[in-house]
Amino acid sequence: MKRISVFLILTLIILTSMPAIAGNAPDFTLKDLKGKKVSLSSLLKDGPILIDFWATWCKSCLHELPLLDQIGDKYRSQGLQIVAISTDSPKTAAKVRPFVKSTGYDFIVLLDSKQEVRRLFGGTSTPYTVLISQEGEIVYSHLGYVPGDELKIEAKISDLFASKTGDSSESKVEHGE
Repeated sequence: MKRISVFLILTLIILTSMPAIAGNAPDFTLKDLKGKKVSLSSLLKDGPILIDFWATWCKSCLHELPLLDQIGDKYRSQGLQIVAISTDSPKTAAKVRPFVKSTGYDFIVLLDSKQEVRRLFGGTSTPYTVLISQEGEIVYSHLGYVPGDELKIEAKISDLFASKTGDSSESKVEHGE
């Protein structure tokens, strides 16, 4: 009996600490760089969303962001939206606006200085990327970034659009490593 209790407790701890990899994305509302409130549910009306949780101090994030911007440019006409959610703390949040302005990125930037939304999605560090279908289903998530990860992300986006048009026989939720 004691073994079963320990097993159940450990299973619960593991499951609650894992990134969200399937099911419906939790709705949230955050402010953009101009102070306007933006909700996930309002964005989903326009198409699928690739969310990237990042920070100005995160070197991997800074390598990944321009590649996500390119992916956004490629799939924008099909309705894909890139949403970069800064997890900078109040101490470093002042760097977000000047950084984004200097890069010319063409995606939505939201602020999550308390990292509540990242935790809501099961993210434990940055970068953390989540692909959400227009129906609000999390179809892919990936923690971290190394060169080449952008190809995996783009393949998942391509699969998502192919499954919408019926070109793909496989519509499988997958979690990147």
